[in-house]
Amino acid sequence: MKCASACILLTSGSGTPCGIRPKWTTKLCYDFGYLYVAIEPLRGDLIAAFLPDMTPESHQAFLGIVAEEVISASHVHIRDIPPYSPELNPCERFFEELRKKIANTVFTSLEEIEAVLTDALRHYWDNPELLTRLTAYSWIRKAPKYN
Repeated sequence: MKCASACILLTSGSGTPCGIRPKWTTKLCYDFGYLYVAIEPLRGDLIAAFLPDMTPESHQAFLGIVAEEVISASHVHIRDIPPYSPELNPCERFFEELRKKIANTVFTSLEEIEAVLTDALRHYWDNPELLTRLTAYSWIRKAPKYN
């Protein structure tokens, strides 16, 4: 999930005569960060990381984080889903709910966004059954189990 903070810097010309519009310099600036998420829908496990970009290096870093968590968990199985099928991806449903929590809010820094998202994530970390209800689609529940 892409996150952004915005700032607007305004300066005005001073001493303009009456009836003449002052000159304004406007500068919009954005900072971007990315929330990477891995979900195990049947157990409600959620692994998340805030990373600065969507480069292959960041992707590998996140996979390293997931690997550290999953090495000790033999119950986790990676499943391939068809490409261009967001309706089959449990993370998409999770992000839909997460976006509702931050909709129509302007953040002034990435740290502020991370704090709000961390609070939202903590809600799911503390209550894994909520994540299971949200993301354990029927096709996932009916899928064959692997040993």
